[in-house]
Amino acid sequence: MTSNLKRQRILRFGLALSFSLMGCTITPIQNEFGRQNHRRTTDGEHIVFHRGKPGPMVNRLAKMADAPARMIPFGHKPTRHEISAETEQKISDYLEKNGLNDVYVCVNEYDPAGEWKRLKANRRISPVWRYSIGVLSLAGYTLFPEPVVCANQYNAFTNRLSVNLDEPIEILYAAASAKDISAQSLPGTYAAITSLPGISTIPRIRATNDVTTFAREEGDWDTEVAVYRHLYPRIGMEGTALAVLVSPLWWEIPLIGLGGSGVGHLAGRYVESQRKLELAAANDRSDRDANLSLGEQQANSEDSEAYVQNVTSDRNHIRQSSGP
Repeated sequence: MTSNLKRQRILRFGLALSFSLMGCTITPIQNEFGRQNHRRTTDGEHIVFHRGKPGPMVNRLAKMADAPARMIPFGHKPTRHEISAETEQKISDYLEKNGLNDVYVCVNEYDPAGEWKRLKANRRISPVWRYSIGVLSLAGYTLFPEPVVCANQYNAFTNRLSVNLDEPIEILYAAASAKDISAQSLPGTYAAITSLPGISTIPRIRATNDVTTFAREEGDWDTEVAVYRHLYPRIGMEGTALAVLVSPLWWEIPLIGLGGSGVGHLAGRYVESQRKLELAAANDRSDRDANLSLGEQQANSEDSEAYVQNVTSDRNHIRQSSGP
C-alpha cells in the first residue's frame, strides 16, 4: 500500500511538471501582435486613463496593505501605486497598435456603481455570462477593492483594464489578455471556459507570446527579459493546475505549484540565454556587414583615384608627345 501511494505521488508530480514544461516550451514564433481586429475604433482616438479617487476607507485599507512593504527593505514601496508616464506610454502604444481603444483603462479606481453600469452596457458579452459570472466578478470587485490588493488585471465582462501597481510587464500581460478575448467571436464563452483549471494555461501562453513579440518589435529588451523572468514561472505554476485537482493531500498542492514555477523559471532563463546569443550573433553579422561595406567603399575610392591618376598621366603623355 505504501509503495502504491509513493508511486501515485510520483505520478502526480510528474504529471504536474510535464504540463508545466509543455506550457513553458511553447516558443513565441507565430502570434497576432499588431493585427487590427474587427473592433478597431476610428483612427486618432487615443487611450484615456481614468484616475480614481478611492474613499477614506479604501485609502486606509491600502495603507494597511502597504505596511509590510514599508518594513521590507526590497519590498514594493507605496509610491508604486503612482503609475509613471513611461508605463502609461508603453501601455497606450500597445493598446493603440492592437486596436483596443475602447478598453476602459482605470488607475487606482474603486467604483462599484460604475462597474455595474459597464457590465450592463457591454453588449459584446452574452447576458447569460454577464449576469452570472459577471455579477460574481462584480461582487469580488466590491468586496476586495483592487487598489488595496494591488491587482493589475482585465475584466472581460466589463471590458475594464485595471491598473493599480506600476509594473509594466503585469499591465502588458493584462492588456494582451484583453486583446485575446476581444478577438473571439464569443468572448463571454471564451472567457468563461478558459477560466477553468488547466484550460486557463492556453490564454496565458497566448498573452505571454504576444507581449514577447511586442517587446521584440519595439526593441525593448527590459520588457522581454521581464517576460522570461516573471511570466514564464507563472505559466509553469498554472500548468500544474490539473495535477493539483487530483492531489488528495493539501500539503502537496504548494509543492506541486512551486515545482511548476521552478520549471517555468528554468525555461525562461534558458530562452533568455538563447536570445542573448541570438542578439550577439546578429550584432556580429551587422558589424561584419558594416566593415565589408566600408572596405568596398575604400576599395572603390582607391580604384577611382587610380583611374584619375592614369587618365591624368595619359593626358600628360599625349601633350608631351604632341608638343612643338
